[in-house]
Order: sequence, then structure tokens, then C-alpha cells
Amino acid sequence: MRHTYGAHAVEAGMPLDVLQQTLGHASFDTTTIYVTTEDRRRMKTEQGFWEKKMK
Repeated sequence: MRHTYGAHAVEAGMPLDVLQQTLGHASFDTTTIYVTTEDRRRMKTEQGFWEKKMK
């Protein structure tokens, strides 16, 4: 549930420093994992869009 919350918070625009404090991460690097997750989801969605568009 923490990972899902983090990913949705990033998607909704929550500043990473706020998310870091909310999740209790000592390291900012740990918090940036959620950005990577969101980037991956965004890329997958865009790929699906273009695949449909090219048919």
C-alpha cells in the first residue's frame, strides 16, 4: 500500500520533499523510486496510445 500511495502522490503532483517526510524516508534516493515508477507507467500508457494510433 505504501508504494501505491507514493506512486499516486507523485502522479497527483505532491512535492517529493513532502512525500519523503510523509513516508519517513531518511534518504531522498528512496523517495525517487516513486518517480521512476510513475515514469514507467506514463511511458507504457503513451506506447499503448501510439500503437492504437498507428493501426
